[in-house]
Amino acid sequence: MPNKESQIRARDKYDAAKMTTVGCRISREKAEKFKSACRQLGTTQYAVLKEAVEYTIEKAEKNRPEV
Repeated sequence: MPNKESQIRARDKYDAAKMTTVGCRISREKAEKFKSACRQLGTTQYAVLKEAVEYTIEKAEKNRPEV
């Protein structure tokens, strides 16, 4: 089994090269409501936000004018 430290280093290297963080600032009240809504729906905040990003990209690509 690979060394856990080497796995962490490999993941960190990949993340540094390929990943970024997208964020937004919202009021604490809305953040708490969002957390609660996600729990109520049986999902995570990450899953909801990732789905919204993917949906927005797909929608924009469908509406892209032909070149």
